[in-house]
Amino acid sequence: MNDLGKGNLKSKVVTLLEKEFGKWLDENKNLIIERIPEECKIFPMFCGSMVEGFISKGSDLDFSVIIDDRIERPKIKGKLDKVFKQLLERLNEKVKVCGLDHVCSMARKLRTTTYLLEFENCKNPQFRVNYFLFGKLLHTQVTKKEIRRRLATSSEFFEFKKSFQKKYRDKYGYKLFDVEKSVLTSPERYGPKRIYRQVQLIVNTFIMAYGLEEEKLTEKMDKESLEKTFELMGSTLMKEAQSIMEQDVKESLRKLFELKRTGKEDPLFKRRRLKFFRGKGLVNDNELNKLCEFLKYLLEYVYEPLVKFYEIQIKLTDVLRDYFHVDIQWLGLRKDHAYISLRNHEKVKCLDIIPEMQNDFDIYAVVRREVIQELIKKDYEKLIEVKVIDSSLGVNLPLKTHIPQKKFGRERVHFKLFSLKKGEDINSITEKISKAGLIE
Repeated sequence: MNDLGKGNLKSKVVTLLEKEFGKWLDENKNLIIERIPEECKIFPMFCGSMVEGFISKGSDLDFSVIIDDRIERPKIKGKLDKVFKQLLERLNEKVKVCGLDHVCSMARKLRTTTYLLEFENCKNPQFRVNYFLFGKLLHTQVTKKEIRRRLATSSEFFEFKKSFQKKYRDKYGYKLFDVEKSVLTSPERYGPKRIYRQVQLIVNTFIMAYGLEEEKLTEKMDKESLEKTFELMGSTLMKEAQSIMEQDVKESLRKLFELKRTGKEDPLFKRRRLKFFRGKGLVNDNELNKLCEFLKYLLEYVYEPLVKFYEIQIKLTDVLRDYFHVDIQWLGLRKDHAYISLRNHEKVKCLDIIPEMQNDFDIYAVVRREVIQELIKKDYEKLIEVKVIDSSLGVNLPLKTHIPQKKFGRERVHFKLFSLKKGEDINSITEKISKAGLIE
């Protein structure tokens, strides 16, 4: 069973989709072979709450079929579109038997990868990316091998997601998803569904932002909310802090799902604020406090640092990888800094990005033992890394920060290489790295 909700409902709906879509492919095999060339891979996917693990009775079914038209052009309009709408009408009746409300409007027609990747006439690119990028491929069985060859594999679906991420960044730059901060700071004024949407947006924003740099994050896109949240915690907290927060985070997500499901299934709680749920005894003060702490963590440890550091961190990563051929091990984000870990570089272990003012950042290097004594003697600005305790979330979380120091013992020393401004271009960053001399 799903950690957060009713896994049997999700399994029932997935089985229904696999069966009905496979049946539709077999029934219309000649038309599909005629209208969709073999090079045009078919991506049937389910999205939204089905993927996140938050599906409940009364939910919409988020289902969509994408056809890859980047190599050959399929003939969708006309008869193929018509028989697809017949499938949706059949699905619409059958999902109601499972307890769902209806098939989502995004499923109403077959869509192409060009439609998604070009963002033509796209009024809400944030919704489009959040909906399709985090979809999960539907694996359906068909009898005719000519149809099987047209169905996308998991690796082809992964490649499509990478293309989708890249197109979004090419078109919209370093723009991240917008969140409603007031929902995170005053959740009792909002309903569980709206709160959950902000949780989903922040988690998915983080996964999307770093997915192009770390493939393991793109691989997590079709996982449930809890697994993605734990992956996010691994990139934003020390291991010791993760272990302190994990159980409370799990309980908060479970409670949020329960309240969201109640709001969907019980008319008394429909469109009600969290304050109303508390008044009726469905959430106690301790549970509400844990949820508030979790939301505060998402805002102060994840979203706000991401907004602050993302552009500089990704530009630095791109320059290091593309111009200096540095092997990047991973990217990290903390409440007061971000870092880039280098794999097997002869001098530098990692680069830390530390804010100086609102749009100014200092870049510090942590170097290998063989060169540290040589650099200490030189005229670098230096910081050491120290562990402090942050109690702002209602628990004592250990975190690392940086302070100036003139004498050095066994502490981790950081050497300032240069400064950057937000918005600084790639050529300027490349020149500054070259002048710093440690990375060649």
